[in-house]
Amino acid sequence: MEAPILIFSKITDSTKVNYTNMIRYLAKGIVVFLVVVLCLVTASTVALLLRPYREYQVYKMREQAYAERVEAARVELKQREEYLQLVLNDPEFLERVVRERLGYVRENEQIFRFDTAQ
Repeated sequence: MEAPILIFSKITDSTKVNYTNMIRYLAKGIVVFLVVVLCLVTASTVALLLRPYREYQVYKMREQAYAERVEAARVELKQREEYLQLVLNDPEFLERVVRERLGYVRENEQIFRFDTAQ
């Protein structure tokens, strides 16, 4: 009987170096691929989150504007309530307001109005 012929040749040192280089290139390729994928995932995440963040900023600005309007309305309401209390409870104030705004006078009084537009 004849000995079987081996198809595989012996692995030499140069072949080992070639395999090592191939593994290094493959590892570098995988790292580059993962970095690219990470960059794409990061970019898409930023793009997806940027629009809601801008909308949030717009709503926050609107809320601030509404809060300022509410505060101004509260201040005006307080002033009007104080004015109303003066009109209802202080007869001298009421008389002054009626004279100044409505032009009322007492009997035997005369009003002199001067044109100040000169």
